[in-house]
Amino acid sequence: RILVVDDDQTLLGVLKAFLAFAGHDVMAAQDGIVALEIVRSSALDLVISDIRMAPMNGIELLRHVKEFNGKLPVIMLTAYASRKTAEESKGLGAYAYLAKPFTNDELREVVTSALADNARS
Repeated sequence: RILVVDDDQTLLGVLKAFLAFAGHDVMAAQDGIVALEIVRSSALDLVISDIRMAPMNGIELLRHVKEFNGKLPVIMLTAYASRKTAEESKGLGAYAYLAKPFTNDELREVVTSALADNARS
């Protein structure tokens, strides 16, 4: 079960459809607050989150997710890639960091890897 979080409704729909087509059970949230409620109330295998969102950004969401469940992999997405946010994400335990635009193959590879690693732990 994958939770996708992005305040861009169009991208959220595309990601949800892509992952569902690949055979995944997908949930969606348009902000970090709703996403955190889902994380706390649902059995998840992976979270994929945008970084720039309001009222809770993706870095804050990552921090809360890791406090709640340190083993849950989180893939961070951003259209505003920077070394600083990449390092901060990794330092907080993000599984991966993808800069938008990314290819379907890049997303598929990192999702497959994160789910496989999660299943082993």
